[in-house]
Amino acid sequence: MLVSYPRLGHQLRVASPEDARYRAPKAVWDRVVALGCDKNIFWTKDPREAVHGADVVVTDTWISMGQEAEKEQRLKDFEGYQVTEQLCREGGANPKWKFLHCLPRKPHEVDDAVFYGPRSLVWREADNRKWTTMAVFDQLFGRWMLRDRPAISKRSHPLRDGGDMQNVVETLDKIIKEPQISPQPE
Repeated sequence: MLVSYPRLGHQLRVASPEDARYRAPKAVWDRVVALGCDKNIFWTKDPREAVHGADVVVTDTWISMGQEAEKEQRLKDFEGYQVTEQLCREGGANPKWKFLHCLPRKPHEVDDAVFYGPRSLVWREADNRKWTTMAVFDQLFGRWMLRDRPAISKRSHPLRDGGDMQNVVETLDKIIKEPQISPQPE
């Protein structure tokens, strides 16, 4: 979202606690700035300010895999950020605002009335994500198969093993620059 939405001319309003760990990873933010997309992004710690004028309200998981030890602190830090009708009304969201979430959802992130209500587009979003992923895989791997890549296939996940986003970017760059693919035998 940080890269694509502003490039499409959409204003992105982001609410997060002031703590730096809740900001975009440096590698992602550097890409946003390089593309000139940062001018359409407004950062605030106030969720009401973030939803002001919003047509779409999106939240993400507050506690990702590997962050379970931080659960109590994160719940405390995000207190007041739960997406509710009241938050969006008080913040001045567009009266016809819609809600998105990448799933899986936890009740502290969005209340049941919004998540299961008529504003929610989460199931359509999930279905669209499935078909988009399948189309990308078909384009990438439909006629091709990966050669044996021990450096990649035996490698553990770069984020889960104490790595950072820069490590992920470097790994993806290697794959893109040296795809090592061969046509599937006919």
